[in-house]
Amino acid sequence: MYCEKCGTKLDDNARFCPNCGSPVEAENIPKGNGENHNNQAEEQDIFQWETPSVPDNQPSPGSKGGNKTTWIVSIVATIAIILVTGGLVWYLLKPDSASNDDVVVNPVKSAMKEDFDASEGSEEIEERKSDSVETTEQNEEVTEETEEIPETENMGIKTEEAANTHKKMQDPVQQAEKNHPEPAPANVSEEVPASAVLYGGVPDVSLLEEIPVISANATSTISQTKTNNNAMLLFDKRDDTSWQEGVAGYGINESVSFSFDGHHKVKYIAFKLGNWKNDKYYYGNAKPKTVNLVFGDYSGQVTFTGERKVEWVEVSPSVNADSMRLEIKDVYPGTSWEDTCISEITVYAE
Repeated sequence: MYCEKCGTKLDDNARFCPNCGSPVEAENIPKGNGENHNNQAEEQDIFQWETPSVPDNQPSPGSKGGNKTTWIVSIVATIAIILVTGGLVWYLLKPDSASNDDVVVNPVKSAMKEDFDASEGSEEIEERKSDSVETTEQNEEVTEETEEIPETENMGIKTEEAANTHKKMQDPVQQAEKNHPEPAPANVSEEVPASAVLYGGVPDVSLLEEIPVISANATSTISQTKTNNNAMLLFDKRDDTSWQEGVAGYGINESVSFSFDGHHKVKYIAFKLGNWKNDKYYYGNAKPKTVNLVFGDYSGQVTFTGERKVEWVEVSPSVNADSMRLEIKDVYPGTSWEDTCISEITVYAE
C-alpha cells in the first residue's frame, strides 16, 4: 500500500503517512473481522482531522532534497560566522586601529629595547672614557716631550733659553695674557680736576662759540641819575656802560650772577674790568683784583693784573655749566671813587 500524496510505501495497518503525515484513506486499509473493522472505523472517526496541504514544489521534511538544503545552509552560516569573527579580530588588532595613547606595548619587546638602549649608552660612555684616556695620555706625552729638552751643544741652545721655552710651553695662558693684556673698560678715565687760571695772551676762539646770556642780577647796584648800571649791561658789547656795585666801600663780597641759554662746556672767559667809558672813570673807579668764580661743579679764585686790557681766564678741562657767579674778594682802588666796576664779560664754550 502506498501514500496517495507522496507515494511513500505504507504498512498495511498504517493510518498516517510517516513521510508527509497525510491520513490513509479507509478504503485502503485491509478489511478484517467485523470487530476490528468497527473499531478501526471508530478510531478513524475519532482521530481524523484536516491536514494542511503541502505545495507540490516544496520538498517534504523527510525527502533527500530537504536534507541537502539544511546541510548547505549550515555550511554557509558557519562560513559567515568565521568571516565575521576573522574580520572583527583583524579590525581590533590592526596597527592603525589603536590611537597613540592606547597602544598596547609588548613587555617583552619593551624590555629588549631598554636593554638595547642601555647597552648603546654604556658603549657610548665607554667610548667617551676611552677618548678621555687617550687625550690624557696624549697630554702626558706632550708634557713629557716638553720636559725632556735634549741637551745638545750642536744646536747651540742655552740653558736660559731652554728654560724660557719650557716655561712658555707649560703656562701658555699666562704668556697669552702677557702678550695680550686685557683692555681697559670703555668710558673709564681718570677725572682731572678743572682749573680756571689767568691766560697769558690772547687765545684763539675762532672755533669756539660765544655763550648767550639770557638773564643777570647782582647783590647790589649803584643808583645814579640819568645812568643805568644794572648787571645785564655786562653783555651789551659796549665799553661806555658798566655794572657798579652799590654798597659802601669797595663792594667786597658783592657778586653778580647770570644764566646761559642752556648747558655749555665753558672754556674761556674774557673780562674788561673797571669803567671803560673814558680814562677819567677808568682810573677814578675801583676794579676787581681777585674774583671767586663759581660755575657748574667748579669753584675757584682768579687774580687779575689790573692793566687796561682784556684779561682772559682759561678753564681746563672745560666745565659743563648753565650759569655763572662772580664774587669780588679784592680790588684795585680808584683815584676818585670807591665804586668797583666791570664793563664787559664774554664766555666761550667748546
